[in-house]
Amino acid sequence: MAGIAFTWVMAHSCAAPPLIGWSRYIPEGLQCSCGPEYYTLNPRYNNESYVIYTFVCHFIVPVTVIFFTYGRLVCTVKAFHNCMLTTLFCGKNPMGDDESSTVSTKTEVSSVSPA
Repeated sequence: MAGIAFTWVMAHSCAAPPLIGWSRYIPEGLQCSCGPEYYTLNPRYNNESYVIYTFVCHFIVPVTVIFFTYGRLVCTVKAFHNCMLTTLFCGKNPMGDDESSTVSTKTEVSSVSPA
């Protein structure tokens, strides 16, 4: 529930400022949709500061959080993988992390004789 509330708060913090006077919305493309005006540098609308705010708060911060959390997830999965390998192979890691351990594997071939 907190995630849904956070999404709505972020959406309102991005969409509401032009409605109350910080920048403004103008028709775009085929004049059938509107978007924030970032074309003009009129100080009356403070377009530059709104674009910087939107870029930092609604792009840079989320991307940084995503990279950090997925990076930590990858590190956790790698650590768990090494722990599982060590556990499965009786304390000897077959991936070569421990130089003193040697793992020998035996391959058995079964043959079926024709009847």
